[in-house]
Amino acid sequence: MRMMIGLVLGALVLSGTAGAQAPTQKPTAPAAPAPQAPATAKPTVPTPPPAPVPFPADAKVGFVDMQYVISESKLGKAGMEKIQALSAKQNTERTQRTTEIQKLQQDLQAGASVLTPAVINEKNTDLERKTREAQFLAQSQQAELESLNKQLLSDFETKVLPLVEQIRAERNLWLIFTADTPIAAGHPGLNLSLEVIKRLDSAP
Repeated sequence: MRMMIGLVLGALVLSGTAGAQAPTQKPTAPAAPAPQAPATAKPTVPTPPPAPVPFPADAKVGFVDMQYVISESKLGKAGMEKIQALSAKQNTERTQRTTEIQKLQQDLQAGASVLTPAVINEKNTDLERKTREAQFLAQSQQAELESLNKQLLSDFETKVLPLVEQIRAERNLWLIFTADTPIAAGHPGLNLSLEVIKRLDSAP
């Protein structure tokens, strides 16, 4: 759960004089300023998160927000890190290919009037080849990313669904459904997502 924490931007700084005054006559004796206690900012106390709402004892259904379980559980976070690492690697590869293609295009434009037709033809052939390779690379990378995502989701379901069934049996529920879309109305205690995350994180 994300919690907003208030920040104290700074304390008030008091100057030695309240304001500039034009002198009218020389004072007989300067008045010593009255001592002031240093200004202190009141410490901010983070608002604690609301306590979980107990599951209704007479309930026969519950729900699990699978997207929340993926984003907050150790297993889900590890899977997202793998996706991000692969995506970063693929971006580096595509950037390298794009740089090579742009270099060839620049060479062709710069040497259009000085290069021989044979050299220009050779560079155009090389450019077409690299362009096809870049397109094939993008398609292969997309398939690789989708395959990894499918595998991770399959592994996730293999570990999560038995825990959901375990909770259903323990609470003698009729069913537990997934909340893929916001619920129009419902008792907040029916949300079993935190219980699923707790059991998933503690699983060997």
